Amino acid sequence: CVAGTVGERDEDGDGFVDAACCNDDVCGDDCDDTLADVRPGVAEICNGRDDDCDFESDEPEDGPPLCPGGVCTAGACQLDAWIQTFGGAEVEEVFAVSMDRFAAVYAVGSFRGTASFDGGDLTASISAENQVVVAYDADGTPRWEHPLAGRFTSDPVIAADPDGSSVVVAGSFEQDLDLGDGTPFSRSGFHLFVAELGGADGSVLDSVVLPDVRARCSGVHFDGMNTVLVGDAFSGAIDGSVVEDGFLVALDPSLEVFDVRELTGAADTRALAARPSGGFVLVSAGFGAVDLGCPDSVGGADTESVFLAGFRSDLSCDWIFGLEGSVDFWDVTVDETGAVYASGDFFDSMDFGGGERRSESGQNGVILALSPLGAYDWDRTFHSPSSAELTGIAVTSDGVLAAGSFETRLSIGGATVGARSGTDSVVVELSRSGAYRGARTFESSEFDEAVDIAVGLGDSTTIVGGWSGSLTVDGTAYLSRMDGDGGFSRDVYVIRLSSS
Repeated sequence: CVAGTVGERDEDGDGFVDAACCNDDVCGDDCDDTLADVRPGVAEICNGRDDDCDFESDEPEDGPPLCPGGVCTAGACQLDAWIQTFGGAEVEEVFAVSMDRFAAVYAVGSFRGTASFDGGDLTASISAENQVVVAYDADGTPRWEHPLAGRFTSDPVIAADPDGSSVVVAGSFEQDLDLGDGTPFSRSGFHLFVAELGGADGSVLDSVVLPDVRARCSGVHFDGMNTVLVGDAFSGAIDGSVVEDGFLVALDPSLEVFDVRELTGAADTRALAARPSGGFVLVSAGFGAVDLGCPDSVGGADTESVFLAGFRSDLSCDWIFGLEGSVDFWDVTVDETGAVYASGDFFDSMDFGGGERRSESGQNGVILALSPLGAYDWDRTFHSPSSAELTGIAVTSDGVLAAGSFETRLSIGGATVGARSGTDSVVVELSRSGAYRGARTFESSEFDEAVDIAVGLGDSTTIVGGWSGSLTVDGTAYLSRMDGDGGFSRDVYVIRLSSS
């Protein structure tokens, strides 16, 4: 804070000055400068917290309900479980899920040929496979689905506006793209796209094509105003900046690029997660010396590594944590204190910082926890005689959830769960200190695989994945659709677990 004035301290980057900055009796108006979603004017939700800084908590307002689709009791939003599916005669996939602060759910996936959705059938155009964004209200009511047609070259990524008005989707394509906004794009070469969807029908609110760069997006962060992309480039330039390794791109509310940072040595970026005080954490694989401008460095000549790195809002790096060996991290999340959790898999033996961990098979699951400054805290491993991987991770109000899949059986916390089919989905729950709390599986007759997980209002949890055959959830069986040969195709599920 600056003497003689109210001051300019805004640690969480939400545009409001810390209420602790005062000049006599004139103070800033941000009652919690460590959380960007606490500020004057934000909609109050059921969480026992003063979200809008009016000295009241969970008070009824004229805006969105405190607990959409549920009941607000003693500062906790109680939401019921539900499941939605989509698919067709061919293979459908889902890649990521995101939730806004009102517990609405957004998922992005792909479909081939014709697939059935709640709003009717969609048929792929331009290429045999199209991408699609689907939205559901907090109670599971389908809101909209929006197809994206093009010659896509990588899986898309998605991030919901925390304030619940829209969602950002990003990806890469070759030559042709039709986002459904009446202005199809066609230009030889490889390109990136970013689109903001919203409104009652998921229409395109804004979009941009970053042309002539062969790249892929692996993560996106959207705070309701600015957008940050992380990805890998193989050739080309972004807004005039040549990129050949990993990259970070910052875009303003009009989707105009205002900063580009190359991540030298980042050969395979994986995911991006927001930090509560502004900035984000990314996870990536690296080859050779990794130079992100961090105080420390990882890797070396001809070495392969995997690393997590913390970045400030201005895209500068303030810490990095690296490992060498046969390990992959696929997702990362950050809790309200800034502590970091990553999920993935490893082979053979690894020392994550707490001693050697030995794999009991070719591929085993792992969760790694770091302090807000990137120091090792704890790790937990999950073993299968065949294979196991944890591809999604999220934090609840007092714990950690990781989603993935395993074959045959999985040993966790001294207990063992078995797979009904060749591959089954699993959700593992740990405390913030790494203590095992339990696990849940979704069994199928042929195949099912959880891909991603998100946690929202009242610890409501959404899992997305794919399955074929019969999928059993809470005692109810769901059949995937039939393919052209009379067998089961691969369909997509969106499962909301009860928050009670």
